[in-house]
Amino acid sequence: MAAEEPTAFRVVGPVAVVRSGKAERYVYRNGIIVADDIDEDNAKHLQDVGLIEAFELPEGAPEPEPTFSQEDIDAAVKAATEALTAELEQAKKDAADAAAERDAAKAELDKSKTPAPKAPAPKQS
Repeated sequence: MAAEEPTAFRVVGPVAVVRSGKAERYVYRNGIIVADDIDEDNAKHLQDVGLIEAFELPEGAPEPEPTFSQEDIDAAVKAATEALTAELEQAKKDAADAAAERDAAKAELDKSKTPAPKAPAPKQS
Protein backbone atom coordinates (compact mmCIF):
# COMPACT_ATOMS: atom_id res chain seq x y z
CA MET A 1 0.00 0.00 0.00
CA ALA A 2 1.13 3.58 -0.54
CA ALA A 3 2.77 5.56 2.28
CA GLU A 4 -0.30 7.85 2.59
CA GLU A 5 -2.54 4.95 3.44
CA PRO A 6 -3.07 3.63 6.98
CA THR A 7 -0.75 0.97 8.35
CA ALA A 8 -3.63 -0.83 10.02
CA PHE A 9 -7.35 -0.88 10.65
CA ARG A 10 -9.35 -1.35 13.84
CA VAL A 11 -12.68 -3.20 13.82
CA VAL A 12 -15.36 -0.89 15.23
CA GLY A 13 -18.38 -2.98 14.27
CA PRO A 14 -19.28 -6.29 15.90
CA VAL A 15 -17.29 -8.31 13.35
CA ALA A 16 -15.62 -7.79 9.98
CA VAL A 17 -15.00 -10.44 7.34
CA VAL A 18 -11.44 -9.70 6.23
CA ARG A 19 -10.40 -10.98 2.82
CA SER A 20 -6.85 -11.45 1.67
CA GLY A 21 -6.50 -13.22 -1.64
CA LYS A 22 -8.84 -16.21 -1.54
CA ALA A 23 -8.73 -16.51 2.25
CA GLU A 24 -11.11 -14.84 4.64
CA ARG A 25 -11.25 -14.57 8.39
CA TYR A 26 -13.46 -12.99 11.00
CA VAL A 27 -12.02 -10.20 13.12
CA TYR A 28 -14.12 -9.08 16.07
CA ARG A 29 -14.65 -5.64 17.63
CA ASN A 30 -11.38 -3.88 18.61
CA GLY A 31 -9.34 -6.35 16.58
CA ILE A 32 -6.43 -4.87 14.64
CA ILE A 33 -5.86 -5.69 10.97
CA VAL A 34 -2.46 -4.92 9.47
CA ALA A 35 -3.01 -3.15 6.15
CA ASP A 36 -0.91 -5.73 4.27
CA ASP A 37 -3.28 -8.49 5.49
CA ILE A 38 -6.43 -7.15 3.79
CA ASP A 39 -7.35 -6.59 0.16
CA GLU A 40 -7.68 -2.89 -0.69
CA ASP A 41 -11.21 -3.31 -2.11
CA ASN A 42 -12.28 -5.19 1.01
CA ALA A 43 -10.77 -2.52 3.27
CA LYS A 44 -12.58 0.25 1.36
CA HIS A 45 -15.90 -1.63 1.54
CA LEU A 46 -15.56 -2.32 5.27
CA GLN A 47 -14.71 1.35 5.89
CA ASP A 48 -17.66 2.51 3.76
CA VAL A 49 -20.11 0.43 5.79
CA GLY A 50 -18.54 1.53 9.08
CA LEU A 51 -17.13 -1.79 10.26
CA ILE A 52 -13.47 -0.73 10.36
CA GLU A 53 -11.56 2.52 10.76
CA ALA A 54 -8.03 3.54 9.84
CA PHE A 55 -5.57 2.97 12.64
CA GLU A 56 -1.91 3.84 12.78
CA LEU A 57 0.32 1.34 14.52
CA PRO A 58 2.60 3.15 16.98
CA GLU A 59 6.18 3.43 15.80
CA GLY A 60 8.28 0.55 17.00
CA ALA A 61 5.19 -1.52 17.77
CA PRO A 62 5.79 -5.16 17.02
CA GLU A 63 3.86 -6.60 14.11
CA PRO A 64 0.89 -8.57 15.37
CA GLU A 65 1.69 -12.27 15.31
CA PRO A 66 -0.63 -14.63 13.51
CA THR A 67 -3.07 -16.36 15.81
CA PHE A 68 -1.96 -19.76 14.55
CA SER A 69 1.44 -20.78 13.25
CA GLN A 70 1.78 -22.91 10.14
CA GLU A 71 2.82 -25.78 12.42
CA ASP A 72 -0.45 -25.39 14.35
CA ILE A 73 -2.41 -25.46 11.11
CA ASP A 74 -0.51 -28.48 9.79
CA ALA A 75 -1.07 -30.36 13.06
CA ALA A 76 -4.80 -29.54 13.00
CA VAL A 77 -5.13 -30.68 9.38
CA LYS A 78 -3.24 -33.90 10.17
CA ALA A 79 -5.43 -34.61 13.22
CA ALA A 80 -8.61 -33.91 11.27
CA THR A 81 -7.45 -36.14 8.40
CA GLU A 82 -6.60 -38.97 10.80
CA ALA A 83 -9.96 -38.63 12.55
CA LEU A 84 -11.78 -38.62 9.23
CA THR A 85 -9.86 -41.69 8.05
CA ALA A 86 -10.65 -43.55 11.27
CA GLU A 87 -14.32 -42.58 11.02
CA LEU A 88 -14.44 -43.73 7.40
CA GLU A 89 -12.81 -47.07 8.26
CA GLN A 90 -15.32 -47.60 11.10
CA ALA A 91 -18.19 -46.76 8.76
CA LYS A 92 -16.89 -49.28 6.20
CA LYS A 93 -16.60 -51.93 8.93
CA ASP A 94 -20.12 -51.16 10.18
CA ALA A 95 -21.47 -51.37 6.61
CA ALA A 96 -19.74 -54.72 6.06
CA ASP A 97 -21.14 -56.05 9.37
CA ALA A 98 -24.63 -54.85 8.44
CA ALA A 99 -24.34 -56.49 5.00
CA ALA A 100 -23.26 -59.78 6.62
CA GLU A 101 -26.22 -59.63 9.04
CA ARG A 102 -28.57 -58.87 6.14
CA ASP A 103 -27.21 -61.79 4.10
CA ALA A 104 -27.58 -64.14 7.09
CA ALA A 105 -31.15 -62.98 7.70
CA LYS A 106 -31.97 -63.36 4.00
CA ALA A 107 -30.55 -66.91 3.99
CA GLU A 108 -32.60 -67.74 7.09
CA LEU A 109 -35.72 -66.34 5.44
CA ASP A 110 -35.08 -68.25 2.21
CA LYS A 111 -34.54 -71.44 4.23
CA SER A 112 -37.86 -70.99 6.02
CA LYS A 113 -39.66 -70.42 2.71
CA THR A 114 -38.39 -73.68 1.20
CA PRO A 115 -41.33 -76.07 1.27
CA ALA A 116 -40.89 -79.29 3.16
CA PRO A 117 -40.56 -82.35 0.94
CA LYS A 118 -43.89 -84.01 0.27
CA ALA A 119 -44.47 -87.51 1.38
CA PRO A 120 -45.05 -89.89 -1.49
CA ALA A 121 -48.71 -90.40 -2.24
CA PRO A 122 -50.04 -93.74 -1.08
CA LYS A 123 -50.48 -96.27 -3.83
CA GLN A 124 -53.94 -97.35 -4.48
CA SER A 125 -54.47 -100.87 -5.66
